[in-house]
Amino acid sequence: METEKKRLEFYGGVWISFLPIIIFILVTAGFTIKGAPAVQGLWLAAFTGIFITFFFAKDRSGYCEAILRGFGDKGATIPFACFIFAGLFAAILRESGLVGGIIWAAYELGATGTIFIIVAFLAACLFATAAGTGFGAIVACMSVLYPAGTLLGANPMLLAGAIIGGGCFGDNLAPVSDTTICSAASMETDVGGVVKSRLRYSLVAAAITIVITFVLGMLIGQNSADIVPLELLQEQMYPKGLLMLIPALLTIVLAMKKGDIIYAMIIGSVVGLVFVYLFQMPSASTLVTIEEGSVGGSLATGVSDMLPNALLVILIIACVQVLREGGGDQELMEQVGKVVKTVVNAELSVAVLSFFMGVVTVTNSAAIFTVGSSFGKSIGRKFHIHPYRIANIMDCMATGVTYALPYNVTITVPIVMAIQAQEIFGEHVSTLDGPMLPLFVIYPMVLIVLYVIAILTGYGRRYVGEDGTPVKKLNG
Repeated sequence: METEKKRLEFYGGVWISFLPIIIFILVTAGFTIKGAPAVQGLWLAAFTGIFITFFFAKDRSGYCEAILRGFGDKGATIPFACFIFAGLFAAILRESGLVGGIIWAAYELGATGTIFIIVAFLAACLFATAAGTGFGAIVACMSVLYPAGTLLGANPMLLAGAIIGGGCFGDNLAPVSDTTICSAASMETDVGGVVKSRLRYSLVAAAITIVITFVLGMLIGQNSADIVPLELLQEQMYPKGLLMLIPALLTIVLAMKKGDIIYAMIIGSVVGLVFVYLFQMPSASTLVTIEEGSVGGSLATGVSDMLPNALLVILIIACVQVLREGGGDQELMEQVGKVVKTVVNAELSVAVLSFFMGVVTVTNSAAIFTVGSSFGKSIGRKFHIHPYRIANIMDCMATGVTYALPYNVTITVPIVMAIQAQEIFGEHVSTLDGPMLPLFVIYPMVLIVLYVIAILTGYGRRYVGEDGTPVKKLNG
C-alpha cells in the first residue's frame, strides 16, 4: 500500500520552500552580470539552491526523496523526451541543405534594399520555424543574407534586426522549439494546441513587423548598393534543399492536428531521412560517421546539443518539487489571491514574472519552465484560464525579451558576424552599431505589445471549467 507523503517542513517556515528557486534566480543573475549566461551556469545555480536548502530541512532524508520524485515527475520527463526528438529532427533539417534552398529562393527573387530585408525576415522566420532553432536561423542567415543584403542596398541595422526577429518568430512558434515544448509541458497541455492557438498572435506580429520595417526602410534610407559578388554566394546556394520544407511542414501540421509532438517528429524525421537519401542531400554522408572507434555525425550532435537544456529542465523541476511538497505554492496562491482579484491581473502577473525571468536567466526556456511550473499553472487553475493562454503569455514575454537583450548571444553574435563579413566581402559590407542594435529588433517588441493589449482587452482569452474542459465564458 502506498504511504501518504508527509509535507516537507523547514526551519524558518513554509516560505523556505521557495529557497531553491530564489537561489537559482540569484546565482543565475550573478553569472549573467559576469558575462557568462551559459546553460552550464544554470545547472550550477539549480544545484546551489538544492544544496543550500537541504540544511534547512527538518527531515533531510525526506527532502532527498522529494528531489528524486522531482526527477521522475511527468513534467520533467515529457520535455526531456521532446528535447531529444527535437534535436534529432532539427539536425536532419539543418544539415540537409534547407538553409541553402532558402538563400537561393531569396536571391532569385531579385530583391534589393528594404525589400531584401523583408525577404530576409521571412527566410529567417521560415527556417527557424521549420528547424525549431531561433539562434541557428540567426547564425545561418547572418552568414550569407547579411553580406548579400548590405551589398544589395539593405540598411545594415534593419537587416540584422529583421534576421534576429525572424529567429524569435520561429523560436516562439515552432512545435519543435524548446520554448514551445517548455511552455506546453509546464502547463501540462499539448504542444499542437498551443501552436495552433499562438498562430493568430505570431502572424499578426509578423505582419505588423513587415509594415514597420518597410516604413523605417523608406525613412532611414538604404545602404550604398554594389553588384553582389555572385560567385561568393553560389557556394551557399542549394536549390534542392527547398525539398526539405515538405517534412518540415508535415511535422508542423501533424503536431497541430494530433497534439502529439513526439508522434509528429518521428514521422517528420523518417520522411526527412528518406528525402536526404532519395535526393542525395549533402548531409547523406555526415548524418552518422564512425571515426577512430567513435560514433559521431550530425544526428548524434543534434541530440547531444539538446541534452544541456533537457538536464536543466529536470533540475528546475526538482527545485519546484521542493516548493510543492513544502507547501510554498499553496501559500503563494493564498497571498496572490489577496492581491490578484481579476483574470486580467492574473495574466499580467504571469506576464511580468516571465519577462523578469527572461531578463535574469537570459534563457527563455528556463524562464518559461520556472514560471510555468511554480506559478503559471497554479494561477491559471485558480482563475480557470485555459492552459494554452498561460503558455502563450509566458512564451511571448520570455522569448520576446531575451531576443532583444544587449548581453544575449542573439545580439552579440550578429555583431561579431558582421565584422567577419566585412573582412570577407570588403568595406562595402557595413559593421553594426552594437549598443543601438536592440532598438532595430522589431518583431519581439511588437509581439510583447500585442500580448499586453490582448491581456488588457481580453482578446483571445479562453477559459476551462471545473472539469478542465474548455468553455467560452465562465458562469457568474
